[in-house]
Amino acid sequence: MYDLVVSDAERDDLAAMFARITRRLGDAERPLLERHGLTMWEYIVLSHLARRPVETQLELARRIGYDKTRLIALLDRLQSEGLIEREPDAADRRARNVRITKSGERRRAAAQRDIRAMEDRALAELSADDRQTLLAILQRLALSAQDQDVSSPVSPAQGPQLDTSSERHQRGHQSRT
Repeated sequence: MYDLVVSDAERDDLAAMFARITRRLGDAERPLLERHGLTMWEYIVLSHLARRPVETQLELARRIGYDKTRLIALLDRLQSEGLIEREPDAADRRARNVRITKSGERRRAAAQRDIRAMEDRALAELSADDRQTLLAILQRLALSAQDQDVSSPVSPAQGPQLDTSSERHQRGHQSRT
């Protein structure tokens, strides 16, 4: 176990810490996904569609932060493997709805099991309470980050105004559905 009590002046910036962790996790995830015949972005699409069964291609691109013009080729590959289905939207025939298939859900779930096992190994040095706290905080930050711009200037006394309340999340979720 590391002694990580450092002053605010001595610690790395959040972006630097998250970059190291993201790089480590991404490097560990990539071969796991390859074993399941998926790229990181394909896994992201399948994971998103598992949570939100039907979305238009445009809405899917927006929600996962992927370029809409590049998404079509990614969806073509997933569809050719039978992992997703696309059909015209009943309300707007120009739009295409995307949904995960049973085969896509099975492949996503198998990849996720391998990823969760790797995450367990990566977090092994944390106590169960610390792990639960870390995951809860990361989930709150991830939900907050999808809706807010933290780059706007704030006064040092004011500090960043990240609203991570569940009430705000519920409002945001209801406005999207």
